[in-house]
This record gives sequence, C-alpha cells and structure tokens, in this order.
Amino acid sequence: MLIQKKIIKNVLWLSTEKVLRLIFAIVTTGIVARFLGPDKYGELMFVVALVSFVQILSGFGMDSVIVKELTNKDYMFEEILGTAMFMRGLFGVLLYVIVCIVCYLLVGYVMMLYLVCAVGLSLMFYWGNTIDLYYQSRLENKMSVILKSAAFILSNLLKIACVILALNVVYFGIVYSIEFLLLLVGFVFLFIRNTKYDKFRFSKETAKDLLFKSWPYVITALTVSVYYRADQIMLRYFMGENEVGIYTASSVIATNLYFIPVILINVMMPIMAKKKEAIMKNTADL
Repeated sequence: MLIQKKIIKNVLWLSTEKVLRLIFAIVTTGIVARFLGPDKYGELMFVVALVSFVQILSGFGMDSVIVKELTNKDYMFEEILGTAMFMRGLFGVLLYVIVCIVCYLLVGYVMMLYLVCAVGLSLMFYWGNTIDLYYQSRLENKMSVILKSAAFILSNLLKIACVILALNVVYFGIVYSIEFLLLLVGFVFLFIRNTKYDKFRFSKETAKDLLFKSWPYVITALTVSVYYRADQIMLRYFMGENEVGIYTASSVIATNLYFIPVILINVMMPIMAKKKEAIMKNTADL
C-alpha cells in the first residue's frame, strides 16, 4: 500500500511538471517565434536539435542503468554517482570543444557559430541531471520536480526579457544553456543539503560496468533522438531556416504529449529493478 501511494504521488508530481512545461512552452514559443521571425527562430531550433542529438552522447544513454544500479546497490551510491558524474562532465566538455571546432571549420556564418557555442554550453552542465536519477531511484521526485519547474519558468522569463530588450538570437541560445546551469547548481545544492554521504569517488571498475551495461541504451537513445529531431535537421538542409521555424513553432503541443509513458517508466523503473533483483536472488538460492 505504501508503494502504491508513492507511485501515485510521484506520477502526480511528474505530471504536474510536464503540464506546467507544456503551458509555458506554448506561450513562450509563440512570443519568441513572433519576435525572432521564422528565419531566426528556425536557426535557433536547428542548433537546439543538433545539440540535443549530441547531448545523448554526453549522457552515454545510461540513465536507466544508473537508476537500476542506485536501486540495487544503494550502499555504494557515492561511487556510482561520482563515477557517472565524472564521466558525463568530462565527456560533455570534450563534446562541446569538438562541436565548436567543427562548427568553426564548416560554418562560414559567424552568427551561427556564436549560436552553436551558446547553446552548446548546455553540454558542460548536463551532468547535473545525474543527481536527479538518484532521487528517481528512491521515488523522491517532489523536490526534483519543484527544482526543474523553477528553472524552466525562470528560463522562460529570461526569454521574455530578451524579447522586451530586443536582443539577438544568440542571447536566446545563452538562456537555453542557463536553464541547464540552474539545474546543475540546484541539484548539487539540494543533494548536499538533504543527503548524508561521505564523498563522491571515481572507480574504473564501476565506469567499465556502467559503459558495458549502457551501450545498448545509447543506440536506443540515439534512435529516439533521430526520430524526434531528424525532421528539423532535414528541413533545414532541404528547405531552410524559415520552414524549420514555422514547423517547430506549430509542433510544440504534439512533441510535448509523449510525457505520459515517460512518467510511468521513470516511476516504475526502481520498483521493477528491485523486484527483478529479488527474483534473481531467490532463484540463485534455489
């Protein structure tokens, strides 16, 4: 009964966050798209699509694996979190440098280069999401939802401020990365304040184990990312930024409705991982 209550509470909290994000996304998208115009808004969304694709690589697609490991091996969460955050942080920095260099070599449009560098900053802050996985493994999503909602609302207010100040598209790219920075700082503060721990540590064995278990998820994550982002990238190359801007602005609602199955997966993952571990242990004892 206690588990059922936890599931219901977490589903409600996560659903509230997604609905809130959907409402703000619709309003803010309309304001920003109207201000920037189809061309500039299309440029912004094209770069966001590219960076989102690369972001999958920086996370190694190991979210599900980390949640399972934290659920089954909660006694060594400092080592699991420390290893995962180090790997993600280091790889995020490397990917950011690579993306900026490739853009510098291939793109002759200076404003596009600045935009890629601005949006790409999010790659260096993405590792903060690892702490959120810790709370998912413990079915404690309330504070994570509040933190993510606050960061999202603040970033949307900053976008509206950019519209009021009539700033160019690069500043909107910076705001995109600021949301990830706010999440990083918020999750670190939340973890330090509310969690008892010794110290984070890196383990080569844990790193190898996480990479070995996560490589199928990387392929899956990349496939999903291609499914959701390929349309914008193809439109950019075949039709231009104008069409990307119109298409993205009009598809906000449709692309945000997939949150229902995602919520159920995030909530049920720790419970299923524990049950699987118990079944395997009982089978081994037989």
